[in-house]
Amino acid sequence: MFHLFTIVFSLTMTVAVSGGLPENCTGCSFAGRDLQGADLANVEYMGVDLARANLRNANLQGARLTGVDLQNADLRGANVRGAKLVGVDLHDAQLAGASFDGSTLTGANLRGAIDQSGVDVRGLLNRCVGCDARGAHLGGADLSGVKIVGADLRESDAQRVRFDGADLQGVDFASADLRGASFRNARICSRSHGYSERPVSCVDLRGANVAGADFRGALLCDSEDAPDRCTPVDAATLRSGSRSNLDGAVLQ
Repeated sequence: MFHLFTIVFSLTMTVAVSGGLPENCTGCSFAGRDLQGADLANVEYMGVDLARANLRNANLQGARLTGVDLQNADLRGANVRGAKLVGVDLHDAQLAGASFDGSTLTGANLRGAIDQSGVDVRGLLNRCVGCDARGAHLGGADLSGVKIVGADLRESDAQRVRFDGADLQGVDFASADLRGASFRNARICSRSHGYSERPVSCVDLRGANVAGADFRGALLCDSEDAPDRCTPVDAATLRSGSRSNLDGAVLQ
């Protein structure tokens, strides 16, 4: 899951972009700075401290941010389209109105960042790998077709969320509220090869409330094939692989 990079680097900066900020920077600190409306398109920042910074309406399109601290930062209305965010800490950041369309997040901390109205939940979670969004309030979002691999969504409120056709392999939904959620045709189980106590692993549904959740057509995929071979997962395999008796769920 999320591991914020601990980075010790000497301060390095190159060509400045709009507002006097560097285009490339390692180990810089702009914590608490007023950077409202700053143009940071295509910057490459590593280990930069932007905690509590005012980045409202900033342009971060195409930015490459690695190990950047954005805790409690104000990103409302920011353009983060097409950005690559690796090991970024967005804990309690304000994201209402920010666009993450086409961005990729890996190992990002999203705790507290999705629990606001006006957040681009789909943009944040699509192509989000190993992200920590524990306790997220997904508000009935349409996440059909997204790819959320190995993410931590424990204790999240995902009532009536549409995950139809999504790739959810390795997602942890333990103790989540999934009442009325739809997982139709979603990739939720995978087959292990070689030595394994559990030849089939599915999304973790231990303690989750799945009353009315629809798993019809949910898929078991064999990733050793090229392309992946996926077939509908039967109820018994889904119960075993998800570690849940799936009481109240709609099954095959």
